[in-house]
Amino acid sequence: MSRRGRGSTGTGRAAALPSGTYEAPPPVMITSTTLTVQVHGEDGRVRVLPVDRLPLPGWHQPLAAALAERTGPCGTLRTSTSAKGLWGSTAWFVRFLSTQHPAPSTQHPAPSTQHPAPSTQHPAPSSPRLASRRS
Repeated sequence: MSRRGRGSTGTGRAAALPSGTYEAPPPVMITSTTLTVQVHGEDGRVRVLPVDRLPLPGWHQPLAAALAERTGPCGTLRTSTSAKGLWGSTAWFVRFLSTQHPAPSTQHPAPSTQHPAPSTQHPAPSSPRLASRRS
């Protein structure tokens, strides 16, 4: 396969620069009805991640911000294909969370009362032999 054309980014290759003045488009697009993340990959392709189509609306804004950070210029997923993989696993996870009872309403669930906080104390020894080892 040739190292030219789409997908030929790599170590030691200069990035293509736009001509003239350039202002990057915002990665998170918010309109009155939609919330999407646009991924402009280093491979020249563009992918749109429709965050507003996911369940759990309280998670949309933080998810969009996290996806934009991960797929942006400083992120580690900078091609259309890697963004597609990230989107697939993220969408699956959010859909799974929406099926839980009760479903989390925001990205920061309240502390659970079902599970006690971890203890820093050691449990009491169950036998005299173990008790002598802890002394």
